[in-house]
Amino acid sequence: MTSNENEIINRYNNNMRMLCKIMKSKLSTDKNVENIIIKLNTGIQFDPLVLIRESGPYFIKYKEQINNKDITFFLNKNEWDDDIKDNKTVIMDIINKIKSIWVVLNENEQSILFRIVESLLCDYCHYVILNK
Repeated sequence: MTSNENEIINRYNNNMRMLCKIMKSKLSTDKNVENIIIKLNTGIQFDPLVLIRESGPYFIKYKEQINNKDITFFLNKNEWDDDIKDNKTVIMDIINKIKSIWVVLNENEQSILFRIVESLLCDYCHYVILNK
């Protein structure tokens, strides 16, 4: 793995951890959150590429909605829900939990969340370019 690729993977994984930190701050008594964090960290420890490989394609698929900050798309029932339903991975667990806390996030937290998601999209794009 090149140093550029390693940097992208580390940033991507750290951003996923940040999503979990936000999630945990709002759901501190939810036992499932701790299980999600354990699964996330175990996956990263076992294979640092697992998250970017599993979740990256969804960021590309929904890049227009991400770039437009179309929260309605992500919160309402639609094609996105079908992806979540059909994909039983830790990233989908994280997305479901983030969806559940969105309404209790303040404007600043929502903005931070979108910046993280935009960074995940950007990092995945760079990862794909480096691996062509």
